[in-house]
Amino acid sequence: NPDAAFIPPAEFAAIPPHHLTVGEAYSFDFYVGGKDPVLSVSEGSLPAGVQLSNNDFTGTPTEAGTYEVTLKLEGESPNERKVILFVHENNLATTASSVITPENSSENSDRLNDGLIAGHSSFYQTGSPKPEARDWIPEFNDTYMSAPYDEPEEMSVGYMWNENQDISTLVVYMGAGFSKSGWFKELTVEYLNDAGEWEEVEDVNITPDLVGEPNLFTKPEYVPYQLSFSSMNTKGIRIMGTPGGAIEPRVEEIKYEYFLMLSEIEVYQ
Repeated sequence: NPDAAFIPPAEFAAIPPHHLTVGEAYSFDFYVGGKDPVLSVSEGSLPAGVQLSNNDFTGTPTEAGTYEVTLKLEGESPNERKVILFVHENNLATTASSVITPENSSENSDRLNDGLIAGHSSFYQTGSPKPEARDWIPEFNDTYMSAPYDEPEEMSVGYMWNENQDISTLVVYMGAGFSKSGWFKELTVEYLNDAGEWEEVEDVNITPDLVGEPNLFTKPEYVPYQLSFSSMNTKGIRIMGTPGGAIEPRVEEIKYEYFLMLSEIEVYQ
């Protein structure tokens, strides 16, 4: 039948948390199948300055806060999805006096707070004490790659300030995915206490749940993890974690490396 038309079935995929910044234009295009699909907000309120138009989020947020809304897909197969929008203001990372990195891995560390995310700029570090670098990976924009490290060990990345800062939220953007490593197996937060010693922050809430199991096929690229906790007044904050890796090489001759791949770490009050 030359006049037949294919209409994909209605579908509405899960929606990860969104991170917005006060005063910065924002847009997000939802994909929904079906014939003439229509999205609407059935519960909650969008941030001031942001609207749902033609099945897309668009606008410029004007007020910081956390907004949880339920979107409803009308049509032949009604479906609902919840979405959380975090609206941030005043990224303290841009005012840091120095960046904390693992030993001998400071090259290109300014990419952690340069405001570029999702493939434009990443900090690539392997934890090796050797200072050699390899820059043959153009798709990562000449990101730093140190010599391989044979065994995983805990690494820290963060910021220092000359004056105390009130901090309650970190947003950690992972970098590009690698088949062997580049992600955190676990993630904690430490702050510099009044005695000048690093102390673990208690009751850290990570959104979404950290993907840390040794499955190289489930590692999302550039995913933002929000780490929320009771406000700390401190001159230093850092994330701590052990780089992940596959359970074992599929080919005996392959030597596995252990490293971190980060695009951005934002800091908020």
